Amino acid sequence: MSNFLSITTYSLLFSTVMLTGCGERQSTSSPTQVAAQVNGDEITVHQVNNLMGRYPSITPETADAAKHDVLRRLIDQQLAKQQAIEQKLHRTPAVMQSLDIARNEILARAYLEQIAAGQPKPTPEEVSKYYADHPELFTQRRIFSLEEILVLPQEGIVVDLRKQVEKARTMQEVATWLNASNIRFNSKRGVLAAEDVPLEVLPKLQAMKEREIRQI
Repeated sequence: MSNFLSITTYSLLFSTVMLTGCGERQSTSSPTQVAAQVNGDEITVHQVNNLMGRYPSITPETADAAKHDVLRRLIDQQLAKQQAIEQKLHRTPAVMQSLDIARNEILARAYLEQIAAGQPKPTPEEVSKYYADHPELFTQRRIFSLEEILVLPQEGIVVDLRKQVEKARTMQEVATWLNASNIRFNSKRGVLAAEDVPLEVLPKLQAMKEREIRQI
């Protein structure tokens, strides 16, 4: 957000699939516990359990159904992946770039998680202080429905833009002025919970009234 001026207001696939019954006990003599085979490619019980771990709402009563649902999704994903490779989609520039971006994000997240795991746990006093210092995340937490215009910084437009924002009654008026001034911008709408907003921006949003327009 630091690179922008931000204006905000308040196909069927056929295949051979062999299920091994991921809900059943696997042989302990097998080095790899296989939940399913999709055209020779294995989906392991470890993959199923790893994905299951992302759904904390699963209860013991719903675990079996959830496990089969997760396995079915992994099978569909593997079928799609095989079709993509067969059509050499993994060699296209766009897919190669996306894979590279995903790899970088995973590596960066792994590094940050390693750092976080090595940090000392906060004391009860520190936890209480954090709660008290950030009421916008807890006792005063809000859900924001936002309209946002992002303007690439340009020399000489800040003052005029601020004046337009101050007198505009709708975001459309701001967009109309930007178009008339040949200023490039992007606009978007969305819903964000307080915890999804950068902490340096959150107090400014928290202070806004409904339908208020403000430059951030």
